[in-house]
Amino acid sequence: MYTGAYPSRISRRTHKNLAAPARPARTFGGLLAFTALLFLCCGVYLVSGPLIDPVASHDAGGTGP
Repeated sequence: MYTGAYPSRISRRTHKNLAAPARPARTFGGLLAFTALLFLCCGVYLVSGPLIDPVASHDAGGTGP
């Protein structure tokens, strides 16, 4: 079988391993970043309420009127 004067592209290609390195940071990094951002946003939301309108907020352990 004649392949021509030049080697084919397939034979020049280097074969790479398709399996990604399984490191915990690589595996769970996206999930951890998303969870951290979610907790940060929830915390900012909860803290910003009393800071924006302190009169409307009430103390958590106080007795009723």
